[in-house]
Amino acid sequence: MCDSKEKSDGEKDQADTRQHLCPKILLPIKITFNSLPGQSFLEAAGVRFLGPVEGDELFQYAEVPLGWTEQETANPRVTKLVDDKGRERGSTFYKPDFYDRYAHMSLVCRFDTRRDFDIEEEGSIVWHVTDCGRVVYSTPPVKHSTDVSAQSAQADQARDVAIQWLDTHYPDWRDCNAYWD
Repeated sequence: MCDSKEKSDGEKDQADTRQHLCPKILLPIKITFNSLPGQSFLEAAGVRFLGPVEGDELFQYAEVPLGWTEQETANPRVTKLVDDKGRERGSTFYKPDFYDRYAHMSLVCRFDTRRDFDIEEEGSIVWHVTDCGRVVYSTPPVKHSTDVSAQSAQADQARDVAIQWLDTHYPDWRDCNAYWD
């Protein structure tokens, strides 16, 4: 983590150097992880919060670890916070409309599950376990029923298999600070 606390003259010079190496960015004041306040999760990952932007109730200054950057996405209202290994740690939604201005950051875990709707169109239900978006495990395909309520139950069972795999291999997968290093 970068540290720029005031100290002796020599230490001040080192701190000034670190300030140039550790980017200062704007992050929303509203940061969440699974509906929980998220600032402490980012602090544990090495982000240092420097205070709110004067006159702006939505944003605060932050110093991020070396190599972390903000990246634009195809959606002009969304940016990603990416770590030094190119992995998404969170995404920010910013609506700049003067009549309804809003900003929010959502943090993400390294591992997650997602339903494969492309395979579902072919008649099977499959859930994937992803590591930073890359599939690392897939549930066995289950031929889906023609009954809608039965399909829902089958999808829930397939998701449970994916979660059980994660719980076995990465028991702390629901912690957004786990398994990054």
